[in-house]
Amino acid sequence: MINYFMNIQSLACSEPLKQALAEYTDGFVKTLGDDLIGLYIYGSLARGCYHPATSDVDIIAVIKESAINPDSQVILQIHRNAGVPMDTVFADERQINTDICPTPLRFLVGTGADYIGFFDVPDRIYDVPEGRSDFLPQRQDVYEAGITLHGPAPQDIIRPVPWPVLAQSLDFLFPYIVTNFKNSVLMLCRIAYAWTHRKLSGKQQAGEWAAEAFGDQWNPVIKKALAEYAEGVKTGIPPQTLRDFETHCANYISSLR
Repeated sequence: MINYFMNIQSLACSEPLKQALAEYTDGFVKTLGDDLIGLYIYGSLARGCYHPATSDVDIIAVIKESAINPDSQVILQIHRNAGVPMDTVFADERQINTDICPTPLRFLVGTGADYIGFFDVPDRIYDVPEGRSDFLPQRQDVYEAGITLHGPAPQDIIRPVPWPVLAQSLDFLFPYIVTNFKNSVLMLCRIAYAWTHRKLSGKQQAGEWAAEAFGDQWNPVIKKALAEYAEGVKTGIPPQTLRDFETHCANYISSLR
């Protein structure tokens, strides 16, 4: 078992957030007991580019296949007690390594802070019987950069997503980036980076790569997006510029297929 306290202390975030994560972990460990196999941070906090004004905390909880879903009010109370935006995906030990898109999951709980208008009611539990088409990049992110809050290292129980399946999920997400995601320029950079390197990255790393890779035409746009992301402010990039950048990324990805 990994010492989650040491992992939390190593995170690049405030002491209050570290305390909230410790209490959040304790709450799920006490509530789920032996049914909780692993609890993992992924996303911006795991990759060292978390900003409290614009980022949420992304977590995946892996539970036993035989586990009965816990009482929803208990889960919501643990979530609300954290006091910071968190989105947690609950998947059982079979679902977590299912290489299909959309991926069946137990349920989601949180605010959907990465999305615009997807989960517009904060702190709710969302049942997803139809599965989620955006889960495979999340799983891959845990495999590549996940931080353990409880259980073994993520690579001990989570397999990498085969590239053809991961690419299918990224293709599904691509048309929704500009309209439904915050930091859409950097999200598009992440998808282009993934197609180039066959692995994921954080928004900051992908933006810095794209600023070099995409040349002078797009450098100012990407630099502006990076600056806004670092300062924790919403994008001020004109909608037509976003659409033009989306087209550029689509053409770039097509050249790699």
